[in-house]
Amino acid sequence: MYSVIIPTLWRSSRTLRLISDLVQCERVGEIIIIDNNNGQIAEGGKVKIISNGKNNYVNPSWNMGVYAATYPFIALCNDDINFNAAKMFELEPDYGDIFGIGSACYETEIEFDYPTVSHTHTRGHGWGCLMLMRNEDYPPIPDALKVSYGDDWLFKKLPNRYNINGIRVNTEMSTTSREAEFIAIAEQDSKIWHTLNK
Repeated sequence: MYSVIIPTLWRSSRTLRLISDLVQCERVGEIIIIDNNNGQIAEGGKVKIISNGKNNYVNPSWNMGVYAATYPFIALCNDDINFNAAKMFELEPDYGDIFGIGSACYETEIEFDYPTVSHTHTRGHGWGCLMLMRNEDYPPIPDALKVSYGDDWLFKKLPNRYNINGIRVNTEMSTTSREAEFIAIAEQDSKIWHTLNK
């Protein structure tokens, strides 16, 4: 069973459908919404809301969500994607594994009966829009990194990296993070990231 963690500012038209699909998925035990902008849905059933009245930014939000997660598998999920949840969450990472979205998933119209994974040595475009791993394997992202490089951190820290293949993922990509207010923060994150990797 999965804990799905979704930080959101409620700026994507895809978010409510995403949550609805996850609620209906038997392999999802809880949906942890890190509400960074005065929420639009109520807590109840599988849906759990974490809000402290401010924008915590995406990477600290991942950390908050994983800390609250109660299931053995976690999915760090962008709020601006839609996909077949029943198929996606048939995947189960082993110890030390991290699965991210293969770039072909954004291009294909043909889905496999079951998605597959393949080893990767590079983090492709869109890889971090949905990342699956075991809860106990999660390496907290440094608090100094606010909006960028969280997926790079996880890719670096988990030893076995995979692309998810054979499932369609629909998105406009970076609906929130590409907005002007986050550009300066991303630039600062870049400086911090390169300091961490000296």
